[in-house]
Amino acid sequence: MGIATPGLDPADRAAVMVMLLGEEDAARLLAGLTPEELQKLGSKMCAIGDIGPAAIAQSIAAFADN
Repeated sequence: MGIATPGLDPADRAAVMVMLLGEEDAARLLAGLTPEELQKLGSKMCAIGDIGPAAIAQSIAAFADN
């Protein structure tokens, strides 16, 4: 069972994780996504805007838990 992250659904957490990656790592990861996945992830990344410490901590904790 995943860690509860109020305000962040799994797609939000994925967007945060991608935003934390370096440019080359992010490009490799994004290259493997379908157009639909890219659109959803891009929308989430734009909606999140600035990433606060709480969102970073929640995303990393949820990622580590899975």
